[in-house]
Parts: sequence; C-alpha cells; structure tokens
Amino acid sequence: MLDPEALEAVGSLGSALVDTQKEAQRGDTPSQGVFGLLGALRDPDVQRAVGFITTFAKKFGGNLRS
Repeated sequence: MLDPEALEAVGSLGSALVDTQKEAQRGDTPSQGVFGLLGALRDPDVQRAVGFITTFAKKFGGNLRS
C-alpha cells in the first residue's frame, strides 16, 4: 500500500470523490436514468473511467481466485 503508484491512484480517487461530493452539496449532480447513463458513455472521460473500472475488476477478480 505504500507503493508510490498505489498512493497516487488512491490520491486521484480521493480528489475525484471530494470534488463530486462538493458538486452534490451544491446540487450540481443531476439524477440519471438508464438513458442518461448510456448518453454519458459518449464522454471520453466517462469512457476512460469505465475502462479503468472494468480492467480493475478483471485484475481484482483474478487476484481473488489465487
């Protein structure tokens, strides 16, 4: 956990979480339905995050098997 790359990843995750929480407190995070989620997939940042999550899930699942 003290690996610099792991700390950088956790820091990035924490920053995104805090930014999102601030937006939610201001009321800047709209509700999304299924079609809103599908539309969000056109955003390159969302695509990058989904790719990250699916890659992480695959690797984490493999680690759980070991």
